[in-house]
Amino acid sequence: MKRFCTSTIFVAALVSPVLADDDDELGAYLYKADCDSLSSAAIVHDLGDLDSEDDASREWQRLDMGDAPAPHRFWVEDESVKDLKSADFERAGYAVAIHAQDSKDADIIACGDLIGTVPFTADLAEVNNSGFAGRVAVEKHKKGVRFTTGAFQPMR
Repeated sequence: MKRFCTSTIFVAALVSPVLADDDDELGAYLYKADCDSLSSAAIVHDLGDLDSEDDASREWQRLDMGDAPAPHRFWVEDESVKDLKSADFERAGYAVAIHAQDSKDADIIACGDLIGTVPFTADLAEVNNSGFAGRVAVEKHKKGVRFTTGAFQPMR
């Protein structure tokens, strides 16, 4: 009996932190496609895992949300991509999609097409009644482009 309890506690200790981390992470990906024609083959950059943040006021401001208060649950990530130029976004052809997990094969829960003169922000619309929307800020950063991607559950 003692061996069983010790083994169970050990396994639970190993598994629990992993499950807790995965539950809070969403994935964001940059596609060389528009939201209507996404496929995993069109992913050109992993924009990182969006983590649930208690205080993401700086990122919320970067997403140009005006005076709107930050939502209770907000997932966000900053990621710089060095091999992109701001001119790449002056014509259609890129999209950012948020996935339900930090995996390129996970369901897409929000998506937005990117077109504009950097710096700009783009809304990420809810996909398939996922309950999530988002926004991405695209700006010049050193020798590339920085993406601040945020996801939230909009008020209904």
